[in-house]
Amino acid sequence: MRSGKRASGGSSTAVTTNPALISKGGPDMQATLRKVVDASPGVVLCQAVGSREVVPLKAQARWLHRFSEKIVVKLPPSPAGLRALQDLKRESPEIKIAITLVASLAQAYLAGKTRRGHCGALQRAA
Repeated sequence: MRSGKRASGGSSTAVTTNPALISKGGPDMQATLRKVVDASPGVVLCQAVGSREVVPLKAQARWLHRFSEKIVVKLPPSPAGLRALQDLKRESPEIKIAITLVASLAQAYLAGKTRRGHCGALQRAA
């Protein structure tokens, strides 16, 4: 688990984690995630697993949102992750989503276009 710090150097305001870090907490990943969520004073960024299939990413995003409204779901900037973002934005706008592991200007551009509903670029990229 990693903590985010306020600019003033004060207390932690958010945490981010991923499946590898959660699995280090023991065999009961749900119990570990519950402890992280309960300990966080703010949002918890949790990564959905996989990057090639839209349906599992959407299912995980929905599960994470049901687990706690404090969770911001991290999706990959892959074609499947961006399609999942597009679908979830339309189907479940209450789910908070962040695109994570953006490594190029093109990925950032597509994530921004997808988030705003301008999906032509995504459809051409797939």
